Amino acid sequence: MKAFLSALFTLAFGGAVMLTIVCSPSTAQILFEDNFSKGKASEAKWAFLQGDWKVQGGALKQNDPDSGTIAVISDDFWDDTWSEYIFEVTARKFRGKNGVRIFWRINDNMQPAPGRDDPKQLLLDKPVKGRLAEEQSRIKFWWEIGWENKSSFVVSDVRGVAPTKKGTETKHKMGNEPVHVKIINQGNLMTLFLDGEMIFDGKDLNGNKGGRVGVGTLGTTAEFDNVFVTGLRGRSVEPGDKLTTTWGSLKVLR
Repeated sequence: MKAFLSALFTLAFGGAVMLTIVCSPSTAQILFEDNFSKGKASEAKWAFLQGDWKVQGGALKQNDPDSGTIAVISDDFWDDTWSEYIFEVTARKFRGKNGVRIFWRINDNMQPAPGRDDPKQLLLDKPVKGRLAEEQSRIKFWWEIGWENKSSFVVSDVRGVAPTKKGTETKHKMGNEPVHVKIINQGNLMTLFLDGEMIFDGKDLNGNKGGRVGVGTLGTTAEFDNVFVTGLRGRSVEPGDKLTTTWGSLKVLR
């Protein structure tokens, strides 16, 4: 009888363990990570589109105190099929009138308007008539954290016009202490966290579900560290399988 009960317990316990293994969600796949501990290796992971960017002291530093700046993950380390992900980064402001910008859902060739050679026009230049063919994508979002040292809000930039997304403004300032940012990007949903607190949960109705991620500033010097992009679907796409894009040619622009 004891032998029978022992065998029954073993079978039940083993079955429960197997059921747990089979039914447990797959481990989240890290699609991209950078802690900036290796300067040259980290520089290859990024395209520096605007600003004075350097990998120094185990962080990515932006040293231009005047301009609008942006750095995005480079072609060799991003796959355009990554449409659902969690984007995390630690940011720290040094000096300036604003905080930092955290970009995601970038589907934008980031080229200046025809006839405009000023690279400062890449971000907020209003489109002129006929600037873009109607079928071309030019969409990006960013979280403006610590604007004028008094508030934070989400900006939706569609075809070069960048209005503040309604209902996203909060009274979050940004001092000189590091902050941890997490953005969950899933379908047309976006959820934003600051230091573990959910700040905004809403929808993107522009039909832009995926897109590259990046960091930046406006009139501020800052540093960024511990960047992670984690897949939500539990599967990995190797960077070597990426779609062809135009970002790689931009990585030399500093």
